[in-house]
Amino acid sequence: TVQGFIASELTVRDAGSHRVVDVVVPYTRRRRDPDGTWRDLGTALWVVASFWDEHADVVLQSCGKGTLVVLA
Repeated sequence: TVQGFIASELTVRDAGSHRVVDVVVPYTRRRRDPDGTWRDLGTALWVVASFWDEHADVVLQSCGKGTLVVLA
């Protein structure tokens, strides 16, 4: 499971007779130090999730660049 903000504008592409929307979300593992500050653990992992047809329509209507999402 990855939680993060969509990093780019959503665009529709065609895959044969299907509509596809790719969602790009950067994710960096973090932990809280005893003093309360957050520390990144490693580099960002860029996750791409593809949504097809009617799912693509839902994503386009409800999400955009900067939207907080959970990809599971």
